[in-house]
Amino acid sequence: MAHAAPMFSMFLKASLAALALASWAQAEGSGEADLLRSPIRKVLIIGIDGLRADAFRLADTPNLDSLKRDGALAAHAVTDVLARSGPGWTSVLTGVWSWKHGARDNAFTGYRAELYPNFMDRLADARPGTVAGAVVNWKPIGSNLFGRRGFWVAPGDDKAVTEEAERLIGKGIPDVLFVHFDGVDHAGHTFGFSPDDPFYMWAVEKIDGWVGRLTQAVRGRTGEEWLIIVTSDHGGNYRHHGENVPSDRIVFVLANGPGCRPERSEGFRGVVDVAPTVFAYLGIPVRPEWKWDGRPLGYDPAPPAMSLTDRQQP
Repeated sequence: MAHAAPMFSMFLKASLAALALASWAQAEGSGEADLLRSPIRKVLIIGIDGLRADAFRLADTPNLDSLKRDGALAAHAVTDVLARSGPGWTSVLTGVWSWKHGARDNAFTGYRAELYPNFMDRLADARPGTVAGAVVNWKPIGSNLFGRRGFWVAPGDDKAVTEEAERLIGKGIPDVLFVHFDGVDHAGHTFGFSPDDPFYMWAVEKIDGWVGRLTQAVRGRTGEEWLIIVTSDHGGNYRHHGENVPSDRIVFVLANGPGCRPERSEGFRGVVDVAPTVFAYLGIPVRPEWKWDGRPLGYDPAPPAMSLTDRQQP
């Protein structure tokens, strides 16, 4: 019995060591499982054609207001100096202004796609296998900006656009999806681009219902974390747009997603901030040779990728 105490002590130490090892292994396994279950980050960009910043602020839009409250907002962002849909949406989707990308009208005349492609092409290069595309009311966006690598569909009016976007999101198809609504622009050209016009404001409020459906669609996806960005291509005055004046150029950029700082950006902001915001959210560095003109909204830019020389430094 004289050796019982030492033997029990050794047994106790061995048991505790085994328990610690088992606990460590379980923790490691749990961490690995958690890693495997990490949500997939995805992006929804909602483009509302022809929505002035003041109308965006004043309309009765509970769904957009909810995104504003929890997100980052540039309430007086500028669109391209040409203030038309072709140059405006090209700036949104390439991250550069028209003096670089070249698109100068609604026929996208002069667009230098080989130098300034849709940012989704850059994304596909950075992350092969990424599925990106668009559901649009206005077909030229698809045929001119998504015709090379990303998919695009133009199913009809804004209701049809919403239903098709819901279908794609519900099937888990896109990693990045651009959705374009045209009803506000149509109302502006018909009745006038003004927050004082009831028909124009009704069109804004109608779009808010479609936005609510898309928000619900992405928020209901299990295992996915969605960044939602909302912006416009131009404003307007009377029944037209295309001038370098505040009513035509002052729009907005709104970002709402996991980790987004709920900031109110009062400095110079533009629709070219959309592409850098997407890349910052996805943790992908922006390469200087792309010559993008914007900066992220609500997120810090991803650190630049290390070169081979950097990796070899002690």
